[in-house]
Amino acid sequence: MVIQLCALFGLISLNFYTFLPMHMSGGGPEKFMTSLMGWDKSDDRNLLAWNVKTVNEIQMLFNKEFTYNMFENCSCEIGRLHTPHDVFFELPKLDYDTSTTTPQVSKSKSLQMFFRIDGNRNNEWSLQAYAGGKKKVIIFCDDCSKHKKKPLLEWQRMQGNLMIPPRAKLTIGKSSVSVLKDLYYGTP
Repeated sequence: MVIQLCALFGLISLNFYTFLPMHMSGGGPEKFMTSLMGWDKSDDRNLLAWNVKTVNEIQMLFNKEFTYNMFENCSCEIGRLHTPHDVFFELPKLDYDTSTTTPQVSKSKSLQMFFRIDGNRNNEWSLQAYAGGKKKVIIFCDDCSKHKKKPLLEWQRMQGNLMIPPRAKLTIGKSSVSVLKDLYYGTP
C-alpha cells in the first residue's frame, strides 16, 4: 500500500500502482484464491506465474489496460464476506481572491474529489481528477512529453533514469490557477 501511495503521489512511476500482483496475505484475495479457486496456500511458488497467465488471458479478451491491480482488487471484492466500505478523501475547498487570482483554503467548505488512473489506451499512465462534464485534469504522469496537456504537478527528475533526486522540488504548472478553478467549479 505504501508503494501504491508513492506511485499515486508521483514519487515513483505509476507502473508500480498498476502492477500489484495477486497475494496470499489475507483478506479478500486470499479468500478468493483458497475458497473459490481451490488454491493450496502452500503453493506460493506458482502463484506469480498463475497471476501473469490469468491477467494475460483477461487482457487478450478485453484490452491491455486491465491491470494486475484491477485483478487483485476484483478478487478482493469477490472474496469479501462482509459489506465493503471504500475510502473517500475530502479535500479542502478553495476560495479565490479575484484581485490576485491566488487560491486560499476555505475554513468552512470541503470538496469531495474523485481520481482515476488512466492508461490513455496505450499504457501511458496518468493520475487524473474529474473536473465535471467530460473534463479531466492530469495531476501526475510518468512521461509528460507523451501527453497533450501538461500535468498539474510535476517532480524534478534526473536525466536518463527519471528518478527524483534528493531535495527535488514539486512544481505546479503555469496553468494551475485555471486548472484549480476547473476542479473547484467543475464544467457544467
